[in-house]
Amino acid sequence: MGNMKAIVTGASGTLGQVLTRHLEAHNWQVTAWERRRYPVGDWETSKAFLDGEEPHAIFHLASDADSSGIEKETWLVNVEWSRWLAAQALAGSALFVFTSSVMVWSDQAMGPFTLQSASDVQTGYGHEKRQAEIAVLDANPDAVVTRLGWQMGHAVGGRHMLDHIEQHLAQHGKLSASQAWFPACSFLEDTAAALLRLCALPGDIYLLDSNKGWTYFEIVQAMKDTYDKDWVIEPADDLVFNQRMLDPRPQMPSLSQRLPMLPGL
Repeated sequence: MGNMKAIVTGASGTLGQVLTRHLEAHNWQVTAWERRRYPVGDWETSKAFLDGEEPHAIFHLASDADSSGIEKETWLVNVEWSRWLAAQALAGSALFVFTSSVMVWSDQAMGPFTLQSASDVQTGYGHEKRQAEIAVLDANPDAVVTRLGWQMGHAVGGRHMLDHIEQHLAQHGKLSASQAWFPACSFLEDTAAALLRLCALPGDIYLLDSNKGWTYFEIVQAMKDTYDKDWVIEPADDLVFNQRMLDPRPQMPSLSQRLPMLPGL
């Protein structure tokens, strides 16, 4: 799918930067959606931007950022903007890929999750993401909706697992990692590759998770060994939760491909 043109919302974010590099490596021309120039809710200006760009695909990664004081801003950004973009993509015959979250399920839900696992959140970010999924597919049945877990990078900087661990250790000196929590997670590069790969599949909800069965404690230990860190990690059992998502269609590689120090399953 070379020589294609994409618009990426959230292009300056952690995943957005990796996706942009991945698309460009596959000969896509990428334009970042600049929210200062094309504010959410200013549909006339935004439509003029889309009409001028004529993208082959819109990758909608952005979500609510710092509040600007607009009434019901998170709903506007997370739900209404997603609905509007999905409809515009359909009208313009563009592919539409939307990133949702594993947080459509609460900590009380029973995982591992499949497409048959009903979302149970009633408030907050996860609820808005679920409502956005519904709105997107209602506006554009051809849309690809992807539920993502915790993203993982290889170096400090950005909103991902390693950076979170480093910040926690800098503040507390040690990390308690649950041996009973199986987090949904994947490396940024693998998520970006899946988002492009899914452009060739029918509109639907897809679950993107590379954790084939490891606990948070095992993952953190493997990261420590793989990256030669001096982290102090203590096993814990404070969080008992199987958050894994099961879906073979995105062909997500196993965490063990990037973390060879993980124990065998």
